[in-house]
Amino acid sequence: MRWGGTIRKEQEDPITGETEEKFFNSFRWIKGFSLDCFDDSESDNKIADVIDKYRGPENLDPRIDDAEWLISSQDADIQHGGNKACYSPSRDQIRLPRFEDFSSAELYYSTAIHELIHRTGYESRLNRDIRNKFGTPEYAFEELVAELGTAFVCNELGLMPELEHHASYIEDWMALIGSDTKAFF
Repeated sequence: MRWGGTIRKEQEDPITGETEEKFFNSFRWIKGFSLDCFDDSESDNKIADVIDKYRGPENLDPRIDDAEWLISSQDADIQHGGNKACYSPSRDQIRLPRFEDFSSAELYYSTAIHELIHRTGYESRLNRDIRNKFGTPEYAFEELVAELGTAFVCNELGLMPELEHHASYIEDWMALIGSDTKAFF
């Protein structure tokens, strides 16, 4: 986020009819691929201090060997960093936050597996249509594929991830089933 400055605007008070000066602060979002892109040497607020203030407790769970083996055996391009997980079909690449940034090992592995399941849809693998827009039935179906695949693999590995994360997709699936009763047949 970048400070955009203060904007002064004159507004008429609807009750009194008087003109008042109002001041609005503005910010602009900027994208950075790494915090190394930013120089905070001349700022009173240091990036590390802000991050520490909002970062949750670090995940100190041990790594799980079977899950590590499964992930590494996929020979996937997995990049760690940032605060969101996603699979990019155009790059055939998975982005994940660092292991330490997840609240538990189970959540890290279930998220990694979820993205690996999306990766199976790549054209040279199962060739599913995975370039769908959020909110479409096709997107909901792909999320269902990834969630079911994640559930099966996590069960096989003995992982018990947090259910709240996975429950967030149910609304999309319900809408898909409501719009097409043969969506899964």
